[in-house]
Order: sequence, then C-alpha cells, then structure tokens
Amino acid sequence: MDCYKRLLKYPINLIVLLLPENVIYIGIRCYVKEWWEEREYY
Repeated sequence: MDCYKRLLKYPINLIVLLLPENVIYIGIRCYVKEWWEEREYY
C-alpha cells in the first residue's frame, strides 16, 4: 500500500507545482495578445 500512496503522491505534487506556472504562462499570453490588439499590430 505504501508504494501506491507514493505513486499517487508524486503526480499530484507535479500538478500542484506545474499548475501555477501554466496559469502565469496563459495569463501572460492573454495579456500580450490584448496589448498587441490595442495597438493594432497583428
């Protein structure tokens, strides 16, 4: 059972670590896209 708990723990930790990075990355992309569109550069 301990091995299974460890296997379940690691993906959750990876998701928790990667999720904020993905949110920031998507946020920056959306912000940059709007910023470019405001200045009418495509």
